[in-house]
Formats: sequence, C-alpha cells, structure tokens
Amino acid sequence: MWDGLVLSIFVLAFGFVLAGTSDALWRAIGEPPGVRFPLDARWKVVSAFVVCAVTGPYLVARGSLIVWRTRGGSNWLAAFGLALSMIWSYCSGFFAIQFVLLARSGFASVS
Repeated sequence: MWDGLVLSIFVLAFGFVLAGTSDALWRAIGEPPGVRFPLDARWKVVSAFVVCAVTGPYLVARGSLIVWRTRGGSNWLAAFGLALSMIWSYCSGFFAIQFVLLARSGFASVS
C-alpha cells in the first residue's frame, strides 16, 4: 500500500516540477505561455500547444493562488484550482515518466 502511495506522490511531484521547469525555460527563451497561439507557422502552433499542455498545472496553480490572494477569491475556488492542477500534474508526470522509460528501453517494446 505504501509503495503505491509513494509512487503516486513521486509522479505528482515529477509532473509539477516538469511544469514549473518548462514554464521557466519558456519564459527565459521566448514569451510567456498563454492562450494565444501564433498561426504563421505550423511548428510554432505545435510547440505552443505542447508547452501549454506541459506548463498547464503550474499556470493553473499560480493563477488560482494569485486570484485568491489579490482579488479576495473564495477558498473553494482556490482549492478547485489547486486540485485541478494536481490532477493535471499527475497525468503529465505519468506520461513523462512513461516516455522516459520507453526512451530508456530504446523504443524496443513499441510494436
């Protein structure tokens, strides 16, 4: 039982660290991720979508905490934003760990 709980916490933390790190890298390299997608080149659209999908948990958590602190938002709204961020972080962490394990095996098990 404890093994599964520890693994779940690790996957959640990995997903959230991945989201925060990718947000920091995206802000250092280019403009901050947002909901506007550049439509002038196909690779820009794909890269913006991937970055927003990966940085989403960090953006949702940060946004919900900013609204809660500065605008006096309700506690349940902040809790909902943080819960949504945790679920999204778990999913992205699970996907990233599966990708790392697949890449480590050399994509040999892909049929």
